[in-house]
Amino acid sequence: MTPTPPPIRVTGSLRSSLEEPGRATVAPPKKPGSGVFGRMPKPTPPTIPVVAPRQAPPPLPSLRPRRRLAGLFLPVLIAAVGIGAGAVLWEASGRWMFAALCVALGLVGAAFSRALLAERVEVS
Repeated sequence: MTPTPPPIRVTGSLRSSLEEPGRATVAPPKKPGSGVFGRMPKPTPPTIPVVAPRQAPPPLPSLRPRRRLAGLFLPVLIAAVGIGAGAVLWEASGRWMFAALCVALGLVGAAFSRALLAERVEVS
């Protein structure tokens, strides 16, 4: 008796279920929700925020007024120019209304420039 050779398999042919090797068994998960597909993730305990110790606020910078020469010189110059222009107009035309207008504009300009130039602070 001669042994019969195994049958030649052809692609697309039907095979009997007896010839197929056994399937590998899947081990059950160790814990529920341990990363198995289709399950919920592992429950995690709620995180407690870490409270940082209170720190003292940084010291505030000190402010000191700074004297500027322009804060005094320029307003005096503007007022002198306004008074001088008023005096020249009064002597030239003899009308006190134009002279008073020039003096008033000079004094208002001096007060305005004093407010703008004098108030400066230095942060140290």
